[in-house]
Amino acid sequence: MVEFRKMTINDYEQAFALWERTPGMNLQSLNNTRVGIKSVIDRNSNFCFVAEEQGIIIATILGATDGRKGYFYHVAVAENYQRQQIGKKLILRVLEEFK
Repeated sequence: MVEFRKMTINDYEQAFALWERTPGMNLQSLNNTRVGIKSVIDRNSNFCFVAEEQGIIIATILGATDGRKGYFYHVAVAENYQRQQIGKKLILRVLEEFK
């Protein structure tokens, strides 16, 4: 069963591995070091989520806002889990938090 929860820095290694194997992921768009991602999570903790199954991260989204606009970064779903609405659920969750 897929579970959705807020992302923490403890998810970094699994998340980064997912991003590396996701075609088209622009890993130059942010500082993707552990420190850089921690900074994003710390400033936007209500907008960063993962989906996991049996403790394995299968999808991520980093949401951020400047107070006027919302942004999505690192929206990724593992290949075996695509076309199951997981990415859509993550996006809708962030949009709800943006409100």
